[in-house]
Parts: sequence; structure tokens; C-alpha cells
Amino acid sequence: MTAARTHDARLLGRWTISAGLETFDGPAENLDAAIEWFRHAGEQLAGATIHGRTYAARLGELAMQAGVGFGVPRWAFWRSRLETLSGEGFKQVKRYDKRIAAGL
Repeated sequence: MTAARTHDARLLGRWTISAGLETFDGPAENLDAAIEWFRHAGEQLAGATIHGRTYAARLGELAMQAGVGFGVPRWAFWRSRLETLSGEGFKQVKRYDKRIAAGL
């Protein structure tokens, strides 16, 4: 669908990242997929964020409690969560944390 330009895959990326970083259920279940989105499409996702391309998807509980909205504040929240998870010893974050931190 993305190749046919009928669907923007960045939406799927944002949903995946949200599921991995904005939930109380623990990030482990979706964290690997979220990290891969940052790894392979982080620049595109950051660029879309900078240019105001947001998607009206529901915020996860952690993001709502932090009072973040969509766009740059949400991106900053994701980076903060990744730094926290890295500090807590999640190995999958440690592998890519420098690359992710270089984003937006």
C-alpha cells in the first residue's frame, strides 16, 4: 500500500512507537519493533514531525499523564522514554540509543 501511495507507512510507525513507549503494560512487548522504526525510518518520522505532519492517533497512558500532545512534544517524550529505558538496562535500546538520540 505504501509503494502504491495509498497509505503512509509513517502512521504504522507512529502507532508501533506509541505502543512501545507510551503504555503501562511495559515496553518489552513492542519495544523491539519501535526501535526498528527509529532505526530504519527515524529521519523520515522526525522530518514529518518537524513539518507538522501529525496523525490523530490516541495517546498512550504515559504520554497523556505527561501532558504531551502531538508533534514535537510527543517526539521529545519518546526520546525521554528511550533514555529512561536505556538507563534501566533494556539492551535493545542501548544498541541504537546514540542513533536515536541524534534525531529531532
